[in-house]
Amino acid sequence: ETEGLKIDPCIPPEWKGLKIKRKFRNAVYCITIENPESKSKGIKELWADDKKIAGNIAPIFDDGKEHKIKAIMG
Repeated sequence: ETEGLKIDPCIPPEWKGLKIKRKFRNAVYCITIENPESKSKGIKELWADDKKIAGNIAPIFDDGKEHKIKAIMG
């Protein structure tokens, strides 16, 4: 997306979560996806560097550093 990295996982409902490391626009996104409700799709909460953000698009950092993204499915 032009405004950031879209977080939109589609996983088997039996998966409790996963971790992904992805480079995006000169930053590294360390993404943790938690699936406490055993869903296949949908984001209930999204956090970027410990700050809750609305929607499912992680912001563009463009600073050459690593950033923590946490998505909670639901």
